[in-house]
Amino acid sequence: MLHHVEIYVSDLERSTTFWRWFLEELGYEEYQKWASGISWRHEETYLVFVQTEQNYLDIPYHRKRVGLNHLAFHAKSREQVDWFTEELTRRGASILYRDKHPYAGGEGYYAVFFEDPDRMKVEIVAPSLSDERSGDVIVKPLDTQEEAIRCFQQAQIHCPWYPKEYFEGWLTANREGNRLTRLVFHEGKLAGWCHLLRVSDYPSFQEEQIPEINDLVIFPEFRRKKLASRLLEELERAAAAWNCARVGLGVGLYGDYGPAQLLYAKRGYHLDGKGMSYKNQRVKAGQEVPIDDELLVYLVKDL
Repeated sequence: MLHHVEIYVSDLERSTTFWRWFLEELGYEEYQKWASGISWRHEETYLVFVQTEQNYLDIPYHRKRVGLNHLAFHAKSREQVDWFTEELTRRGASILYRDKHPYAGGEGYYAVFFEDPDRMKVEIVAPSLSDERSGDVIVKPLDTQEEAIRCFQQAQIHCPWYPKEYFEGWLTANREGNRLTRLVFHEGKLAGWCHLLRVSDYPSFQEEQIPEINDLVIFPEFRRKKLASRLLEELERAAAAWNCARVGLGVGLYGDYGPAQLLYAKRGYHLDGKGMSYKNQRVKAGQEVPIDDELLVYLVKDL
């Protein structure tokens, strides 16, 4: 079993900035820190980065010389590989083998390869398809208008109150960066969806710049399979990538929302302290409002 790996870097501050978000996104925690080094730990293994002394900076690192060629990390899924690819690109990292991505490692080997500030190659690789589909669950971004239409078609069966215009705007909003939509599939069948809104329609979230997880839908036949948790996990991670300290959502108050209320509490969401809202306007004492899907309380979670 590997105990630790120690890597000397040319600029510790630059490398710390690069590696911190990546490792902590993978579940590593800061372990040690001193003037010339820092480490992150996951379970029993840790990675150390140390500032190279000035006298030894004349010959830069090259992965084709004798020594370490690259580090490879496990991803939870192909969707996580896709998310890291998007985030690395946004942060200006050098993505390797773009012409072969995401199969640069060979057929069926789903990974992203990139370089750290010293041009050391780093890889994050998804489980094999057979392992990843244990439970036969796939979470993916909305990529095409055809997928949005497919959601509309399924909605006509399971929740026909949705207007067609609602689905027609999904792809544009995703491409403009105002919304992130994730679809969940179970055994190859569309099982539901959920969105992350960069700017919420709820005034308190707008004021506090809290993105909103919105319209979590799991079709009845696919419930109790932890699909909702998979969607929430994916969108919470995306909100954190936007450098948001918190994420929020709204939940209804009548009985049908009971399972959602319990789920959100288990995942660490708590009341925002602003009371009930109807159509995103606070309900005042003595005010009469219908008990329907527009009557909500809003919850927040620290990221």
